[in-house]
Amino acid sequence: MTKTFVVLRSLTDLIYLLNILLQFKLAYFTPESRVVGAGELVDHPKKIAWHYIRGWFFIDLFLVLPLPQVSDSFSV
Repeated sequence: MTKTFVVLRSLTDLIYLLNILLQFKLAYFTPESRVVGAGELVDHPKKIAWHYIRGWFFIDLFLVLPLPQVSDSFSV
């Protein structure tokens, strides 16, 4: 049962890691343009990366850290 949990947790971490990598490539609409309905699509790589780092990056990074796996390896 524990081994199954570790495998499922690791697969989930892999999915989150792929999500983080994908977020650095996905374009976004500027916040002020969403109010009007038509706006500017930002597709410059540095702007996309900076927008993601200032937004959800650190939360996503915390979620992908393998804390249960690390704590289990120290308790053995």
